[in-house]
Amino acid sequence: MMKAIGGILAIVALFTLLWKADKYVAHADEMHLVEMRLDQKIDGDRAKILQQQNWELRKEYRGKSMPVAVEKEIMENETEIGNIKAKLKSGAK
Repeated sequence: MMKAIGGILAIVALFTLLWKADKYVAHADEMHLVEMRLDQKIDGDRAKILQQQNWELRKEYRGKSMPVAVEKEIMENETEIGNIKAKLKSGAK
């Protein structure tokens, strides 16, 4: 009788362990998706910030010649925006 109870408890423990492991793996998959979406959100926000900076710089120098450093910053921002958009586009497929 004690062996039967011990065997039943061992089976219950095994099923509980398998259920917990399955729940953990499912949770890890969900976390990967959340991580991907968060990365996309961060990249999108970064692109918006860079675009806003470019607009502000162009607005400030409207009708005036820009210093080389400002032109360089705008070009770097545009390059980074393009890279982010390409990354987001390739990640969406």
